[in-house]
Amino acid sequence: MPGRKHGELRAQKQLPGLPSLAFLDAEGQVLVKVPFDQFTIEGLDASSRRAQRYVDLRADVAAGKADPAAPLLLLRLEEGQLELPAAQAERERIGVIANKELQTAIDTRLVDLRIATALRAAGQAERHRLGPEFFAMLRDGPKPSAHASRGFHYAMLEWAELQGDAAAFRMALDDLTRVLTITDAGKAWVEPLLQRYQKTLTRLEGTRDR
Repeated sequence: MPGRKHGELRAQKQLPGLPSLAFLDAEGQVLVKVPFDQFTIEGLDASSRRAQRYVDLRADVAAGKADPAAPLLLLRLEEGQLELPAAQAERERIGVIANKELQTAIDTRLVDLRIATALRAAGQAERHRLGPEFFAMLRDGPKPSAHASRGFHYAMLEWAELQGDAAAFRMALDDLTRVLTITDAGKAWVEPLLQRYQKTLTRLEGTRDR
């Protein structure tokens, strides 16, 4: 807060809001951010172990070991620590990843980062312009993870509504419903959101059938 000691710290460390919790190293670098819904003993313990894994992987990479590079990249992608060009360069540097599950996880997170970068550049008011590109990704791949920005679906839904495309709207809404079942099940805001979109879909389908 302005006028408070270290009031700029949250912005410097790119923490999401107040209150925020994060694990930092001795140099002040953020290793792991603790999600708000994990402000529990169990959640803090899990984040602590995750931060220690980060430190261990980073030390192994610094020592010249090759195997930890891919797991460290995944962790950094999950923590949102890389911009797209740097992430792509590191992925290219690593090359072939023997563990196919790990490779898929990394490449999927790169798709998430590509989406987030595009949304940030477009801005909320213009994100509907990304609808055709995002819809092609949803339909044909490469698909993002369930943890991609919700703007991925919002952009498609806004674009499909503007186009009067009920089929595209339904496909985007079905996938948003699937994702929210994974990431935000039981949260109070989910059902009203989906109901609002369902009303829009009903309207679009009614217009199409006239």
